[in-house]
Amino acid sequence: MFEKYMILTQEFRNVKDGPKVTGFQVKVRLPYYRGIWLSTVHHLELKVDDESFARDKMAFLLGRRRFSMDELENATNVRWFFGDPATLIVEKPGGLLMGMHTLYFAIGWRHSYLPVNDPQHIYGFPPGATAMLDAPTATSKRITLVS
Repeated sequence: MFEKYMILTQEFRNVKDGPKVTGFQVKVRLPYYRGIWLSTVHHLELKVDDESFARDKMAFLLGRRRFSMDELENATNVRWFFGDPATLIVEKPGGLLMGMHTLYFAIGWRHSYLPVNDPQHIYGFPPGATAMLDAPTATSKRITLVS
């Protein structure tokens, strides 16, 4: 329902460390009206022009707090509210070329009101399942990198 608002066109740009371009950033929004704790994120994916980026090459910035993808699972006291933009910062030496790019962004999270696992088979998880997870919500958008 809110997928078309997940990728923001503002502030899509290359990032620098001094004069050297070290990667790029894109702003994204959560499509879930209740907001989530960052620790519930189980899937986060970004592609630009069909190029995927490894988790260890991405950072997640919410407000002034920066997290590696692995640190998100321990961010139990940080809430991402619906409508609040977060910034994905991607390490890519030289950054992206100026011009139009197709971005694909997907995020999946556990609902905080569902159990994470069911070792005693109380909740009826499907056979072999260790957790009940929704499929990630995904969207694509063509936007222009201008700087």
